[in-house]
Amino acid sequence: ALSEKNRWNESLRRWQEQKTPVTFSLLNGDKVRGSISWVDRYTIGVEETAGSQSVIVHKGAIATIKA
Repeated sequence: ALSEKNRWNESLRRWQEQKTPVTFSLLNGDKVRGSISWVDRYTIGVEETAGSQSVIVHKGAIATIKA
């Protein structure tokens, strides 16, 4: 059985491969919307939908993810 951490990473990688639009709600109340460009141990690279900016999101700062 996959651990919770492995399921989390598997979902992130699937969304990255499929270029699925995602919304990250952060613990400080901010939202980041876009597609995942890369994932590593502690951070996620996001190409924002509005403004074509690249954003690095620290995994520990994420409250929720909607895909």
